[in-house]
Amino acid sequence: MNILILSCNTGGGHNTAAKALAEELSRRGHTSEIVDALAFGSQLYSDLICKSYIEMIKVAPKFFGKVYNTKSKQGEVTSEIEEKLGIDLKTPVYAINSLYEKELLDFIEEKHFDAVIACHIYPSQTLTHLYRHDKLHIPAFFINTDYDPTPMVEDIENITVIAAHKDVIPGFISRGVPENMIFPAGIPVSARFNNPLSKETARAKIDGINDDDKVILLMSGSMGFGNSVEIAQKILESSDEKTKIIAITGSNTKLKEEMEEKLGSTGRIIVLGFTDQVPLYLAACDIIMTKPGGLTTTEAAVMNVPLIHTSPIPGCETANAEFFQKRHMAIKTTTTEETVQEAVRLVNDPFLCEQIKEAQKHYINPFAARDIIDFVLSKTN
Repeated sequence: MNILILSCNTGGGHNTAAKALAEELSRRGHTSEIVDALAFGSQLYSDLICKSYIEMIKVAPKFFGKVYNTKSKQGEVTSEIEEKLGIDLKTPVYAINSLYEKELLDFIEEKHFDAVIACHIYPSQTLTHLYRHDKLHIPAFFINTDYDPTPMVEDIENITVIAAHKDVIPGFISRGVPENMIFPAGIPVSARFNNPLSKETARAKIDGINDDDKVILLMSGSMGFGNSVEIAQKILESSDEKTKIIAITGSNTKLKEEMEEKLGSTGRIIVLGFTDQVPLYLAACDIIMTKPGGLTTTEAAVMNVPLIHTSPIPGCETANAEFFQKRHMAIKTTTTEETVQEAVRLVNDPFLCEQIKEAQKHYINPFAARDIIDFVLSKTN
């Protein structure tokens, strides 16, 4: 089979999910291609949308949260456009993403794809537009990479929604997605997270970390959000010499430099920028502190690492944190003081760590990529 996987560069999670699915297809001898869907509009368009999204989160996260939670009003705006233009639209964002339908369809037909998987809502809207006008005749699937229905999911039709967990199915149904079009397989992660190194082996590969250290992994997302420097500083001040931190700052070079300048001399922190060795650091740590992004959170849970969720970006990350807290898979914190207090407590509490690990094993499917590809192939044959 030849499968098209569409993603977007609005955060690292969508691309990470896409790569996990491509990896699983390759393992089985199938071909796939990962493409930035927005680039069908133009690379300039893709860059503009992604940059605007990232800047909104950085500069006005509360406003982003309000936009995220405004789930029903877009249709009111669209109805006026429909009336004036005499065309059948859904939300304004749907209308924009329908503009590059021809380029996407030409690419699908040229490469003879057997199915298409969208790891973002935007290309799902474009695919819906093609279906509604009887132009697309291969199965399509949408990967929802959070533990809450994404905004505008009500836009899509004839596309199977791959949900993060069966408990979120009612949310999709309430948004108009037919129950028979929802498959709760989980969020796909790379097979590397299913076969971790032992803690001793992982630590032997990291300079400055000893077997008897209490290691906290601090992650701030692919774009390096959050007040990581203050959190790390206060943890070091509140703990003994055996407590060490591995901090991953993603693509935020300014954050990396600030953390190294302020805390590097302590000898108790390792600061990394973007890395493709997250499974190594997860295997080496005792607990992880991270924003509640869908992918990072799932990767940690698949590896059974006790989780502390730091202050989320309002919207989907808030929902992710609540989903995990309610099922005892993580500790949710909202302030720096609370995060520091819980981190010091958890890294010194083996019993609580084991409780969190057991909950993760119960609720999280570590083989979601496998199950999703099984499902896709069954619908494609």
